[in-house]
Amino acid sequence: MDINQIVALVPDYQQFFSVQEMAQRTELLCMEYPGIVRRTLLGNSRFGAPIELVSIGDGAHSVMVVGAPHPHELVGTLMADYLLQLFCQRPELLQSTGASWHFIKAIDPDGVALNAGWLSEPLLASNYFSSFFRPPLYRQAEYTFPFSSGDVEFSEASPENQAWKNALDLVEPDLLYSTHNCEFGGVFFFTSDGLPDLDQTLSELPVSYQFQPDFNGEHGSIPKPGSPGVFNFPDEIAESIREMGMQGSNGKLMTGDSSAGYAQQRFATFSLIAEVPYWCAKPHHVQYSIIADIIHQTREWYVQGEQLLMQFLPLLQTANSPGALLLLEALALPTMSSAEMTYADTAETPLNWMTAVTNQLLVLRRPAMLFKLSEIAFTFEQRTETQHAYEQMKQTMHAWMMALEKSDMLERVPLRKLVQLQTEAGLLTLQHLIQARIDSVI
Repeated sequence: MDINQIVALVPDYQQFFSVQEMAQRTELLCMEYPGIVRRTLLGNSRFGAPIELVSIGDGAHSVMVVGAPHPHELVGTLMADYLLQLFCQRPELLQSTGASWHFIKAIDPDGVALNAGWLSEPLLASNYFSSFFRPPLYRQAEYTFPFSSGDVEFSEASPENQAWKNALDLVEPDLLYSTHNCEFGGVFFFTSDGLPDLDQTLSELPVSYQFQPDFNGEHGSIPKPGSPGVFNFPDEIAESIREMGMQGSNGKLMTGDSSAGYAQQRFATFSLIAEVPYWCAKPHHVQYSIIADIIHQTREWYVQGEQLLMQFLPLLQTANSPGALLLLEALALPTMSSAEMTYADTAETPLNWMTAVTNQLLVLRRPAMLFKLSEIAFTFEQRTETQHAYEQMKQTMHAWMMALEKSDMLERVPLRKLVQLQTEAGLLTLQHLIQARIDSVI
């Protein structure tokens, strides 16, 4: 497998593709390479967008790549598009991988559509948070796989999750690559157990791309011994029981299993996640007084935003708007959550500036969605009082974003570099997996 060549040919992407552009590019490939690219309709999103599995190759091993597991995490959509284009144009490189490849470019097309405002713009925090959407946990395709054990169960799969499950049941992949990415910081990985040599290889990979490894990962991540920056997949069911509890006394969990958990249990699939950041840090530029100002504005924003939400709630509940409905679900909790409050408090104490900045970006998500909701509400009913509230929120949002950019703490990472690292991580994992299976036969 010529990993270096495949990685070197990644284009210099300047922006992300919309859902429509992804579909158009797949359609053009099918027309240009008839019989080479195969498409399978897996189902439709909640609001009717088709979700397709796009397949190429007939190797002895199978790889499934899933883009946009969270609809604002889009590096993997570029990787999926790139590998499809490359494997059509260079079949010898496809053959060298020894695998058939199966892509879901965007598992949550409705959510990606709500993020459309920043996809074709420069990846600045002001653009990103002015048009941001992330669904609540119980609506995420990644974490709503069916689960049942003892007196607990989860069976409320979303349409997007059902499409993902259909793909797994159809392909039974050897390798599942759910292409998450983070907003800020260093690079880290989640891997299944059984390939310690791979874990060591991945641990060393970020430095070759001039990234800082992230040795902390996500909240609750369990590091793998001897491989800094590589973590075990979390137990999603235990996390759901511990942090979210059960709904009533009927034993129904609020979230289900992850894709990694489901695929491992059903097909002994090896799973990989490579978290790469949109922005890296400028530690010598970070101004904590400005971060504190942003936090203060964030707290004010929560108060104003919640008031706006209550003002527009009757209007939005009757509006025939998928975007409004999705945002209302995402904003179901009426106040700043305890986790967000903890993040904000941490960001006020510059003991660890990377943690402070990371947490502050997480805190910005809910107010950003409140602003987006206010825009939708204003388009539905442009009354004088509605316009006044919207303009007030718009001014606050602008000041808030300018303060964030004035801090000069975020350095945009070139998209090509992100796609290259995710691509190399996936190919290295496939290579190690194939070699391990050869060794087991010998």
